[in-house]
Amino acid sequence: METILVVDREPIIRSFIRHQVEGHCEILEATSPMEVLDICRTHPGIDLLICDADLGLVSGMELASLIRAWNSKLRTILTSDVPCDCWTQRQETKLGELPPDDVLILERPFTSKELKAAVTSLMQQDVQVVGAV
Repeated sequence: METILVVDREPIIRSFIRHQVEGHCEILEATSPMEVLDICRTHPGIDLLICDADLGLVSGMELASLIRAWNSKLRTILTSDVPCDCWTQRQETKLGELPPDDVLILERPFTSKELKAAVTSLMQQDVQVVGAV
């Protein structure tokens, strides 16, 4: 069973995401990078991170990089209130540190259809990699 970790400070956003992706996977939720670290200690096999790109002191990209240090197969969906072409140089640099095939960005507001398509796309990559072995 796949495990998805949803990280956002806003409960309504976490609830919307959980409602859209629940079904055949385990869904974990966190509101902060510190909560994420605690979750990762007890759930080392997280398959997909759905995370706000701006978490305050730590960006979603930095958090994804940190988790990938423990779990190199992690896929990431970053959500952002700021259009990608308006990101800071720091955000662009941190994004560049993640494997481009393992990251998708959804600009808010996004639809349930866009979210489901992004999740399906990244989860199917995982199936294709396993099937190729």
